[in-house]
Amino acid sequence: MKKKAGVVSAGSARNGAPAASSRSGISNASSRAGGVVKTIVLPHEDINRLGSEAQELSQVLTSQKLLFDDTVAGYQKDRSVRTQEFDLKAQDFENTIAELE
Repeated sequence: MKKKAGVVSAGSARNGAPAASSRSGISNASSRAGGVVKTIVLPHEDINRLGSEAQELSQVLTSQKLLFDDTVAGYQKDRSVRTQEFDLKAQDFENTIAELE
């Protein structure tokens, strides 16, 4: 008769209790689903750079949104003018047809 080998996950101790991480001192009680939690430690300069970069990207996004809104407003105004021109031209054609009859 064959014995089935037991599988022990990386986050569990042999007795089934959550194991504490030797590096971080934090238990992986939520890692029973098989996920791995990693902590990335950035030097202070990189954190400042990332904050500045996030602010710059936010400003770029805001300026692009304003430009987009202006472009859409221009297209809507142009459409309104063209619709009025089309209506005037159609009225002129109808007047010409009425005069010719």
